[in-house]
Amino acid sequence: GWRVLEIGPGQGSLHKELRRRVRGPVDVVEPSATFADGVRRLSRRDGFGDGALWQCHLSDAPLPPNTYDLIFARWVFLFLPDPLAHLKKLVAALTPGGRLAIEDYSRWTLRMAPEPAEWENFLKADGAFFATQGGDANIAGRLPALYEQAGLEVVDITPTTKYARPGSAEWEWLATY
Repeated sequence: GWRVLEIGPGQGSLHKELRRRVRGPVDVVEPSATFADGVRRLSRRDGFGDGALWQCHLSDAPLPPNTYDLIFARWVFLFLPDPLAHLKKLVAALTPGGRLAIEDYSRWTLRMAPEPAEWENFLKADGAFFATQGGDANIAGRLPALYEQAGLEVVDITPTTKYARPGSAEWEWLATY
């Protein structure tokens, strides 16, 4: 029964799960036309109804104030040029006592062992890519201080570290990335 907003659902894997848990529509901000169309298709299939879908960048989304019990963003803030302004926008859309859940990267922790000779150059290029978008590939380390500046109370921070062996899905993702 919660009102939920998802920021940047991408291909919709977690969007589907949020809708299942809410047993109803989930609103979305998704700038990609391809991903927004995928969310629309998913909404037609699961029978939970259409949520609002703003096909624009978060900074341009006309979010209603004091509306959402939960706002969820996964792998979004590393792309945003002004994370504090975006946090404040989301805080304004939360109901009193609402929750903002963000999952994002601290990419400086990416490692491989054995480490390829070009690894340090890869890390520099990865960070430079996000910087060209105005983002920060290591935003997760900065977010807790920004939460407090945005007027949020930090309830939980759970770091997640994955490891992989050659041949595993995680190893292949990192090796091909």
